[in-house]
Amino acid sequence: VAVLPLLFFAGNFLALLITFCVAASTDLIDGFLARVLNAESDFGKKADPFCDKFLGGGALLLLSIFNFPIFVTACALELGIGGYNLFHYLKGKKDLFAVPVGKLKTVALSVSIILGMISILVPAVTFAVIPLIAVSNILQIISFAKYIERIKELKNLDIQSAQDEIIEVNESIEEKDEILEN
Repeated sequence: VAVLPLLFFAGNFLALLITFCVAASTDLIDGFLARVLNAESDFGKKADPFCDKFLGGGALLLLSIFNFPIFVTACALELGIGGYNLFHYLKGKKDLFAVPVGKLKTVALSVSIILGMISILVPAVTFAVIPLIAVSNILQIISFAKYIERIKELKNLDIQSAQDEIIEVNESIEEKDEILEN
């Protein structure tokens, strides 16, 4: 991820495109292999989404600097989702789990970024970038809404667990009081 700005500001857009494609591909292969080989880890489940946000958010930021103001919105949404997930994680909360629309959003966003990078080299491709990033923005908003829904569900589960625990403690106290009274 750190090499992307270096390539961008050096004007080496072909190397930037290749580097991003390699990074995105290895992320895709890594996730696929982890699931197929049943080699998923807690660390991987938590670190992978943050790495995705840095890669995608960084590329979006660079593209918005170049000539695509619409990428600013996508960048803000992506970093907002990443920041919210990080905040949730740092508070020691449960996993949010990926939502299916989030996977679709990631694909649309990655293709948008790749087309945005290609359009720097081949301006004729620009016509395809704007509608695709708009679709990606819509998917990001839906994905974020699904995360919020999931967090509310988890909070409700936490509240219900606490209530159940209080009931158990009260029942235990009542049982001990009865024993002491007899």
